[in-house]
Amino acid sequence: MNLQNLPWWGRAIIFVGLAGVIVWLGYSTWPGFSVMQKQIASSNEELAGLKAEIQKGQGAIKRRAELEAQIQIKEAELALLRRILPTEPETGDLVKWLKAQTDQVNLDLLNFTRGAVTASEFYKEHSATMEVTGEFHDLGEFFERVSGHDRLVNIKNLSITANTGPDRFTRSIRANFSAVTFVYQEEAAK
Repeated sequence: MNLQNLPWWGRAIIFVGLAGVIVWLGYSTWPGFSVMQKQIASSNEELAGLKAEIQKGQGAIKRRAELEAQIQIKEAELALLRRILPTEPETGDLVKWLKAQTDQVNLDLLNFTRGAVTASEFYKEHSATMEVTGEFHDLGEFFERVSGHDRLVNIKNLSITANTGPDRFTRSIRANFSAVTFVYQEEAAK
């Protein structure tokens, strides 16, 4: 059969018939074509949302490095602050250090008495009463050394009088004072 011998309307009928068969085959082979288009659209929207989340995650990774650097800085600051205001009393070490300082600046430590522990909301005060004899400039040097200590140590209730003891010619003053140190209470701060 030669299509060229058919009249034009015969050829049109054959082409329309073939087109109908192709459409019918397509529809019967892919019955849910419109459903599939909706699923593709939905999947594309989901893909766009996941890409946005990935970009957020990549931004968070970059931010994480910055935050870790900040954490290290804050931990170093905290370590420094814990040296100044420790969480443990360390009273024995402080007593030894104070005794060593009086010896180094030529003061005689006559009396060292541990005082009461006073609790506050975030810290405890540990005090010790000290009585020393020596020269005025030696006492000043002792206080300067105490002010330079890593730990926070306050001197309270300072009383300086003339030394009337048997060593008054070599040690002209007698000083009484309280040395107060502080201990941070982590449990109370939380």
